[in-house]
Amino acid sequence: MKVLSAVVAVLAVVASAQAATVVDLIAGNPNLSTLATFLTGAGLTTTLGGTGPYTVWAPSNAAFAALPSYVVGYLKDPTNMDSLQALLKYHVSPSSVAVTSLSNGEKLTTLQGSDVFVAPLSATNTTLGLVSSTCQKGVVLTGAEASATNGMVQEIDQVLFPAGLFPNDFVFWVEQRGQERVGYSGYDCRAKGTDVLAFQTEKPVGLALDSNTEQLFWSNDQNAKPFDSYATSIDFSGANLDVFLTGLYDPQGMDTDTNAKKLYFTEHQGCKVHRCNYDGSDVETLKEFEPPNTWFPADVAVDPEEELVFMAVQSVPTELQGKIAVMFYNGTGYQDLVTGLHKNFGLCLDTRLKHVFYIEGGHGGSLNCLSYGSTPCKSKVLLDDLQYGYMCDVDNLFAAYGGPTNIVFSEASIPGNIYMVDSAGHNQVPIVANLSAPMGVKLGTVKVL
Repeated sequence: MKVLSAVVAVLAVVASAQAATVVDLIAGNPNLSTLATFLTGAGLTTTLGGTGPYTVWAPSNAAFAALPSYVVGYLKDPTNMDSLQALLKYHVSPSSVAVTSLSNGEKLTTLQGSDVFVAPLSATNTTLGLVSSTCQKGVVLTGAEASATNGMVQEIDQVLFPAGLFPNDFVFWVEQRGQERVGYSGYDCRAKGTDVLAFQTEKPVGLALDSNTEQLFWSNDQNAKPFDSYATSIDFSGANLDVFLTGLYDPQGMDTDTNAKKLYFTEHQGCKVHRCNYDGSDVETLKEFEPPNTWFPADVAVDPEEELVFMAVQSVPTELQGKIAVMFYNGTGYQDLVTGLHKNFGLCLDTRLKHVFYIEGGHGGSLNCLSYGSTPCKSKVLLDDLQYGYMCDVDNLFAAYGGPTNIVFSEASIPGNIYMVDSAGHNQVPIVANLSAPMGVKLGTVKVL
């Protein structure tokens, strides 16, 4: 009787193991407890407890612990549930994918929609591993596969990130010389690759965009002569190239209020700041600088929450009289914030902390910060040896979770680069290299989940 009981007990354990789904296997593995918690929080246990088959590439606890804390904080925020679900679905293939069946160059379909790729771990290690659609490569398939009733679980040593998981995954740029291209490149490992939307665009300078409508706008400073220049728009896909504003005098900086669907732009030698609809209709002149040929607005940036328009205003080139100015959306309340500047080309805003970042150009130029709120800048001068610094944009996606605020800026040399630096002036790294006089830069989301 004791022998029979023991046999029954063993068979029950075997039956229980065979009845385990991929969710059960993950929940029962102490090395995958972080993944199990995320799957429960994202509401995916029901899906992965279904018929399948599913192959789960399961990041270990150590893989999650290696992520910056602010990335984990972002993913845990209930307002970012879509991103968490997309991340987890990117680790699941809706098919059985055995390690022994993998082949170099293979594309593996995921529940999220983007592919995971198979490639050797390194140039010297031909063992096959996984590569994400962003920057993760050499992802090791660790340990043995665990089989479940509805698929299998394979532990991995890194977290895989699909392109488009985080907003502002690309930096858009224009070249004012050479092929006069307008394009975009992967930013901060949120995406990778480069695409060119337009060639020979006749001296593009300023840049603005709306990721929600997937539209890009730029100014064409054709000859810097009265009323012979224009502005152009195009879809992120490269379709619908359109000259939507004509008869402009030296147009340069641009910005968008994406809530109101309004475009703000400057006429540099025209000495004006305007606002219009995205199609170029209903042009309003918000500011005309007097006396003529003395003050030249080079760039504009808007804070929709405060309804403020900030302007980089240059003076006669031989005089240190350039300034950063601000006014309300209706053109009233004009005020100079900083004066005595030289070649102050571009500016951009951190609307979260209410900081203005502005560039003084030329060789040996600088990137600077000015607070228009209650929080002081981490550094008033972030960088002081720029080589023809020109325009900028701000990335504060992770700032609320303890991450950095980064400033993306262009150096309009030939060749010129686009860089990223944090708001304390640290960790400067190149993003895009060897462009021909890059000027306008803006961060945007090409692939929205």
